Parts: sequence; C-alpha cells; structure tokens
Amino acid sequence: IFLKTLGPYTHEVGTLLCDTALVLAKQGKLAEAVDKCSEGMAVLRQLLGDQDPDVAGILYNMATFKAGLGDVEGAVECLKEAQGICRGGGGDPRGLGAE
Repeated sequence: IFLKTLGPYTHEVGTLLCDTALVLAKQGKLAEAVDKCSEGMAVLRQLLGDQDPDVAGILYNMATFKAGLGDVEGAVECLKEAQGICRGGGGDPRGLGAE
C-alpha cells in the first residue's frame, strides 16, 4: 500500500527500505538486510545523489551487514566509499572523523 500510495521513488520509500534492513539485521537476517539496504540505497542515490551524507550512513550500515556475513572485501568497499563522501564535503553523518 505504501509503495502504491507514494510511488517507488520517494525519500520515504528509500528510508523505509533502509530502516527495514536495520530490523532484518537485528533479527540476524543479514543477507536479507543487504538486499533491502541495496534497494533503499538505490532509491536514495537517485533522489539525493551519490555524495549525500545519508548515502554515506547507508553505506556504513551496509558495511556492517557485509562484515557480519564474512564479506570483508565488500565491507571495506562500502566503508571506503562512505569515507570518500565524508571527505568530499558530503558531511560526516556518524561522526566517523574521516582522517
């Protein structure tokens, strides 16, 4: 109903998908969390752009999910991209200190 009412490419839908990913991760469903997070991030990237601080925060979450699955390379890639956003003036959504 939510998707039909708002449409698939709204900030609310992107955020809802990412929030759902967090819930799935807390339930130990990390593979499903990665999928939902990817969906939400795709929506938000389209709306906000690749350099938005929210995208950096989502990438951080994605890194934790991937690390939990043993995908260390994938986690590092996500963290590097998030760091690049923070260093590029996109802000530091989690206070990570991109030094």
